[in-house]
Amino acid sequence: MDKSSEAEATITVRGNKQGIKEAQALILEIANSVAEETTMDMTIENRFHRSLIGAGGQGLRDLVVRCGGPTDPKLQAGLVRL
Repeated sequence: MDKSSEAEATITVRGNKQGIKEAQALILEIANSVAEETTMDMTIENRFHRSLIGAGGQGLRDLVVRCGGPTDPKLQAGLVRL
């Protein structure tokens, strides 16, 4: 991973000490899960689109789940772009 391309952000949290500790833990949890994500661009010939996408998009949904993605369709929205 190229560390020079990583962006930094400053986050200011206001509240009581307990709330700030909880917010920090949640923010770090999100940051760690995002660090594990990978993006891949692929070119797939048109003749394979129908079999890849499947009826009603079921093939794409199954592919997302097999790759460790969420099973909830609402959470899957936006994961695959055509």
